Amino acid sequence: MKKRKLALVALGLCSVVAATGCGEKETEVSRPDVSGTSVDVLINYKKSTSLSYGVSYTGSSAYSNPFDGETYSNGDILPTWKAFGEALNLTIRDSADYSVHTDDDQFSQIYTTNDVKFKDVNGNMVDLWMNSESNMNTVGAVGELVNLLDYVDYMPNFKAWMQENQATVDQLTNDHGEMFVAPYFDGKDNIEKMIMMDTAMVEKLLDGSPTYDEADTLATTEYTPYLELYNKQKIAVVGLNGKADTITVTQTENVITKQNNLSVKNGKTLTNALKEYLQATYGDYIGTGKLYSKLSEIYTSASACYNVDELVALMRCVKTNSQLITGTSDKKVTVLSPREDKNSRTHNIIQFASVWGVSGLTSEKDYLYFDKDGNLCDARTTKETYTVGLANLHKLYAEGLILENYNTKVTGSTNYAKTLIPESQLFMEYDYNATSAQYNAVDDNGTGAAGSKTSGFRPVLSPVTYWENDDHTTYTYTRHTEDNRAVKSGGWVIPAATDNLYGALYLMDYIFSEEGANLQDFGPAAYVDGTLTLADGTTCPKIKASVLKDISQGEAKSLGWNNWYRCYVGSTQGIGHVRNNGLDYQVTNANGQVGLDNVNKAISAGVFSLATTTGEKFNKSVPTFWNISSADSARIKEDADYTYFTDFFKSAVDTYSGYHGAVRDGLTETQLNEIFSHFAGCDSAYLSTYKLYL
Repeated sequence: MKKRKLALVALGLCSVVAATGCGEKETEVSRPDVSGTSVDVLINYKKSTSLSYGVSYTGSSAYSNPFDGETYSNGDILPTWKAFGEALNLTIRDSADYSVHTDDDQFSQIYTTNDVKFKDVNGNMVDLWMNSESNMNTVGAVGELVNLLDYVDYMPNFKAWMQENQATVDQLTNDHGEMFVAPYFDGKDNIEKMIMMDTAMVEKLLDGSPTYDEADTLATTEYTPYLELYNKQKIAVVGLNGKADTITVTQTENVITKQNNLSVKNGKTLTNALKEYLQATYGDYIGTGKLYSKLSEIYTSASACYNVDELVALMRCVKTNSQLITGTSDKKVTVLSPREDKNSRTHNIIQFASVWGVSGLTSEKDYLYFDKDGNLCDARTTKETYTVGLANLHKLYAEGLILENYNTKVTGSTNYAKTLIPESQLFMEYDYNATSAQYNAVDDNGTGAAGSKTSGFRPVLSPVTYWENDDHTTYTYTRHTEDNRAVKSGGWVIPAATDNLYGALYLMDYIFSEEGANLQDFGPAAYVDGTLTLADGTTCPKIKASVLKDISQGEAKSLGWNNWYRCYVGSTQGIGHVRNNGLDYQVTNANGQVGLDNVNKAISAGVFSLATTTGEKFNKSVPTFWNISSADSARIKEDADYTYFTDFFKSAVDTYSGYHGAVRDGLTETQLNEIFSHFAGCDSAYLSTYKLYL
């Protein structure tokens, strides 16, 4: 049965006549007084087998908080949650048992093996619960969660948010007209992961007249031109005034063809060929007072115009100029690498293939995407994923432009970003800005890596490439990404067994207010210092410089900024609210902020499209949260064709298999035919079912 979409008006979510045109003023609802009552909250973030984070301090040693002057011992309610309680006159109690670490084990403890469902280890009923999507769906399906739509009039802040986010409400509402989850966004409709590049390397290579390497050569040139010549083609860029503009390209030869035809392919010849090409192609826009003051800005600025073939040409120059870049031929530069060899990170290599305009690889849900007509598609059953995406990745791998054996797990875990970026030995990756920019040299706030040899590792605009415009036969030159921050798969819910329903609703609603959301993101007043205006003109609390410095040092740095907030402040939890974009921005090294500003300028100007939750057709991101029935879910998982593709795209690190093998060895015609033979079956079992829930 096709999922019913519920109009907010039908659900009684109109506010006033002027705002909604509902025809009459909404009846005001008096919220019961819950002052002085207790709300029992179960949040348990697994950090390791011995450490989790929730609403209370979980460290084994006492923590002297330098910001509020308090000392916290194991079990003490953390600053943010103390502030929640004070703001609402509620007592916050911790329902988590931190000896239990996984979502499934927590679920078992309070539900499946509990004589009284949702009673915590302290004997109290859980009032607010954060867990996995699958476990919450299981409980909701049998009527043991509160339907939030029955109580929206008691939650004015949440109600206002729902009125502005109909698409998300549809996504979270099941076939019975019930919505259990208050959703969590770690930022909404802004870019999430992106191309990270050491721009200092680009400047070394392209600006001035350095001495290039002649000993390092490119052993093979497997990569061939992907784009046709687009002489006199107009390319959209951010103009000198910060608004959308166009440049007219004068291209008479593809740069890859130019490099491939060189008789000697070393650092000197490859780079000189690229520089000659860039000057001939974009020369009218290079110079004092022009769009680009120097060649490197063609790649690194907010007005960047480089295309995917010009990117590969640059990657070759990096590969063959380690002496110039690192100062010694003994320290080679890795051109492209995942952040680390963990399963979830090696997946970033296939995501990089989106530079060739392959849809679905950076999807917010599996490999799903919408085509130009708004049809739901799956990259795993799209031929271009293999014949363009994986085929070109294989060519880069064959040329040594991708870290060799990038997915082979070594002893322990290798964090390539942490080891290579500070040594100026990693040129590119596809990742989160804040995560990688922290390895730049220390900035004025004290954030960064002490002794780092680069300050240039930052986001850059994606290259111009072909993106689908018709039926996989007609394309347009543009920049596009599906990697937006959409609703996460979690959130939090209220068990039907709660003994303080209105206290739970009160707290849930408060975090959808500006005051509550800022408290959840940035912590109490002791952690902030005034306000900050972001590039889009919005304002947010400004994090104290002393807080930023503390995050960047010692144990806090090893935890990561988000886990530091969870461990010592109680903020940035994945509970119902929309995390402010200013949080990620401020904890980013200042050099990373420069690149992020450039990317956001291009998105704001409309020359770099980002699929969003409110977009249409090709520019709409797929839902991340699907209320699929257990029967439909089981049927999908049992289908042989779906299992084939699930196995092929696993990110296992111990062996070369599936798409990793395709990157390393390429795919034969026989292998491609085998893959293609599963398309119809998978689409029938998988896509046809998912379409019912749109």
